[in-house]
Amino acid sequence: MSVFDLPRLHFSGTATTKLPTGARNGLVDLATNTALTEDGPFPTHLPVQEYHDYLDQHGPRFDAAGRVTDDGAFNASKGWNFGGNGHFWIDAKIVSVEVSVGDIDVGDPVVGRNVDMWGHYNEYLATTFNRARVFDVDPSSNWTTTLMVGQFCFGREGRSHDVGYMLTGDVRGLHPPRWHNFNHVMDVGDHYLAPQLRRSTLYQFVVRKDDRLNWLDEASVSPAVILLRSIVDSDEVDGLVVQFALGNMSTPLVPEGPNHWDLRGTIAPWRAHELRTYPAGRLLTPRRSRQNSNRVENRCGLHNLTVEVTPDHITLNMINAVPATCRAEDCGPGPTHQLGPLLDVGDLQLRTVDADQLVAEVRGHPLRAGASRRLAARRHPAGGGHLRPGVPGGLRVLRAAQLLHEG
Repeated sequence: MSVFDLPRLHFSGTATTKLPTGARNGLVDLATNTALTEDGPFPTHLPVQEYHDYLDQHGPRFDAAGRVTDDGAFNASKGWNFGGNGHFWIDAKIVSVEVSVGDIDVGDPVVGRNVDMWGHYNEYLATTFNRARVFDVDPSSNWTTTLMVGQFCFGREGRSHDVGYMLTGDVRGLHPPRWHNFNHVMDVGDHYLAPQLRRSTLYQFVVRKDDRLNWLDEASVSPAVILLRSIVDSDEVDGLVVQFALGNMSTPLVPEGPNHWDLRGTIAPWRAHELRTYPAGRLLTPRRSRQNSNRVENRCGLHNLTVEVTPDHITLNMINAVPATCRAEDCGPGPTHQLGPLLDVGDLQLRTVDADQLVAEVRGHPLRAGASRRLAARRHPAGGGHLRPGVPGGLRVLRAAQLLHEG
């Protein structure tokens, strides 16, 4: 079981991060917890304000429009949120459910209900909830921004004491970033923080059914949730998997403010033999070509995706595989920028590598429509029964030219 299995609940909304950006300037020795200058450690007997003054004068400044200017409100040495407290939270709702292959249902009572990711219960403070956390494992890297969620809940409508949750459950461990797409929004304009504004990242965690996973009375109002509960309660399933992608970071307007991201995700059954933090399925990655001596480009526009092949259909997990071509210059409606159309990748074919056997075709229309970014397609008749679900040969996705390869 995984996001490829049914039933699936899809959610979307906004994620907010208050990631501290000061340590990314290279002027912190994490091993000794020492603040640095270009000449060495900053003297600890001096006032803290002197170090702030030093950082303010060090590195380029830029304004809210991303232009490098001497009087800009932002400083590259401090980043856009120097005083970030590491909090992470979401404002999201269930937007659709799938109980059969390719059948998107927006009429189930769970649609419109809230999804929440809280932090861990604090026994010392006896807090009933806490914020989830976001932090850089290695501030010098673009690949290590990690989340830590302590409790997952969905199903409330409004305040939880008005219409309560359908499910709550504990979450363990850290959730490292996966499937970094550094070009998920292809055109964000000429901005100093453009690399941050373009990116999208996938995260995944598991709620085990033997770790305080509670189905509450409100779950009985939704046929899709009743079905999900019956499957999770079976002996073959060990809990729920929650997979989501963050992208389209809002442009910071003032220093020290939170960052808002578009959020899309899926809730589905999970088995213990599957990885907790990495997507299930057969991974297909872009075939890249070297354009010149120092730049490697993705020829197809598509990013990583996984595929599951069954006897009668395939399912593609394309949660952040298809990039948006552009976005609005200003935020709105809501705290993030309106995205432009998705890149038109045309019709896709799934074929075997060795025999070039056609397995399935995906027409371009559902790719452009988007939504959950998980697509099902019927097996092609030419594929017959020759390709088993666990086929050992390699797979590839084709457009006009060879694009994505397994392995």
